Amino acid sequence: GLLRTIGLGKYAKNWLGSLDTAFPCMLIYWVFYIGYYMVIMMADITNVDESYYEAAKIDGAGTISQHIYVTIPLIRGSISTCVTLAMIFGLRTFEQVYLLTNGGPANRTSVLVLYLYNQMKTNDYGGANASSVMLILTGACVILLIRKFFSRFDRD
Repeated sequence: GLLRTIGLGKYAKNWLGSLDTAFPCMLIYWVFYIGYYMVIMMADITNVDESYYEAAKIDGAGTISQHIYVTIPLIRGSISTCVTLAMIFGLRTFEQVYLLTNGGPANRTSVLVLYLYNQMKTNDYGGANASSVMLILTGACVILLIRKFFSRFDRD
């Protein structure tokens, strides 16, 4: 209705019910969580001492170089935390998918936790148990890979 009101009626359709647009709409919904991670990173960026930037400026570093070689290495811990939280959030996503599309259309937006829920709902406890074990193993592997990736930079 809003699109028709502002003159964009040709775009008015069932965005969550279409095979072509359901998944991109779910991604757009997830993008709105970027503010949560921005708060974490901005809190760490404000704690970076100005003397690092002054030293980089004296050495001839521009603004972009200062961010690449000063800011990012000093907030690596926050970046690691945000990446870990984002991955865990992605693995445990249920309510958005359940409320918006229930995994449809044609399971295009289905996630592992929704599959687990549907298995429990149909009393298939073996399938639910197997999918929950896979969810735990996937989460553990993702966390280990993230930790290994960021520990590689700590040695440098």
